[in-house]
Amino acid sequence: MERFSDLREPVVPDDVMMGLNVRNTKYHFVDLILDGKKTIETRTHLALDILLRNGLKDGMRIAIVSNSEIKGYATVVRTWKYETKKDFYKDYTKHFVDKDSEFAWDDRKKAGIELTDVEKLEEPIPIAKQIGNKGFRTYKEIREFR
Repeated sequence: MERFSDLREPVVPDDVMMGLNVRNTKYHFVDLILDGKKTIETRTHLALDILLRNGLKDGMRIAIVSNSEIKGYATVVRTWKYETKKDFYKDYTKHFVDKDSEFAWDDRKKAGIELTDVEKLEEPIPIAKQIGNKGFRTYKEIREFR
């Protein structure tokens, strides 16, 4: 039990099965998502493939995780892979990744995860670092452990 001693009850609502780890760099992506301005979270093609293998799917309710805290929740509308740099930057006003960003288009093509129904928590929920740092995991493990 000590492994998850920093978790508050309830950990997540029953309909939230996974978490998406978002780095809150100088671009404040987490804040933009939680304020409803950033509606597309981006990943590389490879990273999206890993998320899909781990169970990410359209319509799924997910936790927005940053710095080992659940900051809010969102619903995945759809996922896709950008095939061209032009298409990627056409969505700039939805993902806010500029050409000078560390997340800019490069030889690792990009993918999009469209989010909706964002709910910002007034107080973030701390989660065990073992889970939060893995980026994207099922919360079933936490519920079963508790």
